[in-house]
Amino acid sequence: MILFESRRVRRIVGRLERGEEVVRAVEDLVREREVTTAWVRATGTLDWVELRRYDARARRWSAAERVEAPCEIVALEGQVAFEEGERRARLSATLRRESVAGAVVFGGEIVRAGVFALDLLLDCMDDLGLRRERDAETGLSLFAGLSVPLPAAQPGRTVEPAWEPEPEPEPSAAPAPAGDGSISWAQAAAVTAAPDRSREPPGPRRGRGRRSVLTEAREPAPVPQPLPDKKRVSEEEFFEEPIPDKGDWVDHRVFGMCKVEGEDAQGGILIRLPSGARKVINLGVLEVLPARIEGDRLVYPLRPRRR
Repeated sequence: MILFESRRVRRIVGRLERGEEVVRAVEDLVREREVTTAWVRATGTLDWVELRRYDARARRWSAAERVEAPCEIVALEGQVAFEEGERRARLSATLRRESVAGAVVFGGEIVRAGVFALDLLLDCMDDLGLRRERDAETGLSLFAGLSVPLPAAQPGRTVEPAWEPEPEPEPSAAPAPAGDGSISWAQAAAVTAAPDRSREPPGPRRGRGRRSVLTEAREPAPVPQPLPDKKRVSEEEFFEEPIPDKGDWVDHRVFGMCKVEGEDAQGGILIRLPSGARKVINLGVLEVLPARIEGDRLVYPLRPRRR
């Protein structure tokens, strides 16, 4: 068994216009949106279609057959991956059309197809860059890399997902303060890397701050611009800052994307690093910026707080 794990997924939803060619439209889309790996699904109707089928015994593809008739999509799924250095879409469909004898159901891999009406969904796995290579045993083009394959499962043994975390930075013994009076990332990382208090039960919320309200999602998700440099004039601003809740995510410049697992008894927040380790973030040295949406995640960027 060869497996790959993605922990960062975004979705692209839309429709293709009548007359567009399905495979070419999907490949143009993934190049435009810089998609490296994706799972594709679609519903709708095709004006015409060319299909090919794989003969597992002969280990070869049949010649493409063209159907010049409207076909209803019963199921259409596929994948986007790299083949020979290019982003390629492989789409397979089960279709239904009317004939003199009644309804006919057929299927295969789409070589080309013309759109009558088609709704499209792409689950894009941005932290993977999978490639396809010809498999000598089956003769098919199958997933082969760029991620680390998991070991095969054994009876009575649970296989843990393969994961290569970035090494955690070693905190400096005495990080130097930034020249403009702000707290540096080295200082923030040093505070975050304090003794792990993840075993302490979370304390009650102190009522500080309120959650940001996002009225709409945009594609692509908006990236917040840094706030103008200034010094805090009162505690009121501090109390009005958004506080990530359990299940939200924070974007830490040193540790990366981390999931929030709760609030610390001392007023910080407990996060899980990509490596699986837990850390407590001290919000006294890190400022929480307004959230953005990435797929189904609510992500709060962090930056060192100015004194």
